[in-house]
Amino acid sequence: MEVNIGMFPLFFLVQESLINVIYCDNIRVCPGDVLDIQCPKGDVIVMSASQFGRMMFTECTVVQDFIGCHNNVLFLLEQWCSGHQSCQISVPNKELKNANTECLPYLSMYLEVDYSCLKVLTASHLDCQKPVILTDNEGIISSHETANAGCGSSRSPWIISESGCPDLSPPAHAWYKRDGDQAVIGCEWSQKTWHLSCDGRGWSGVVGNCSDIVTQQPVDVKNEIGDSP
Repeated sequence: MEVNIGMFPLFFLVQESLINVIYCDNIRVCPGDVLDIQCPKGDVIVMSASQFGRMMFTECTVVQDFIGCHNNVLFLLEQWCSGHQSCQISVPNKELKNANTECLPYLSMYLEVDYSCLKVLTASHLDCQKPVILTDNEGIISSHETANAGCGSSRSPWIISESGCPDLSPPAHAWYKRDGDQAVIGCEWSQKTWHLSCDGRGWSGVVGNCSDIVTQQPVDVKNEIGDSP
C-alpha cells in the first residue's frame, strides 16, 4: 500500500506491531521532580492517559487529607510529548496548575502518565516525491514530525490519500509471496497456485482451498498387530 499526502507522500507512520511497542503505565512524578521520557532511536512517544492531582495516598502525598481529586491533563501531555522521541516536563508547571479545577490550589499534587514508545517509519525530506510502501492496515501519523519534514507548506495543504493493497493472509496450509502489486498464493503440499493483482483498491483474483489437499496426502500407518503384511 502506498500513502501520499497531496503532492507529497506521507513519510512518517507508526507501525502498530506488538513486537515494536514499549508500554509504560502509571508513571508517577512527584512535585519538584521532572517527567523524563526517552524512547529508543526510531521510536516516538504516544501518550494514552495523564492525570494531575491527588489520586491516591503515595510517596508523593505527605498528608493523607483530600485524597481522590484529579484533573485529566492528557491534552497537555499530548502537546508536549506525543510524536517526539523524548520530552521533559517539570512538575508542577504553570500549565498544569492552570488546568487544576478539582483540587484545592494549595494542596501538593503529582502527575501520573501512561504512554507507549512506538516504532516508526521515517524518510529524509529529500524523499518527498517517493511514496512509502506500507504493509499494515493501521498506523498513527505524527503531526509533529510531518510538520518538520520540509514537505508541503501552508500554501500546499497536506491531503492524505492511499493506493495499493495491504498484505494478504493466506489460507490454512498455504504460503504467500508478494512482489509489488503482484502476489502468489500456493499450497504447501501440492503445486497448486493462484496469482493475484492489486488494482489500486484491492486484490483481484481467486484463492482456492488447500485443506482438501492436505487430507489427501499419503500417511504411513504402522500395523499395530504385527509386522506381517
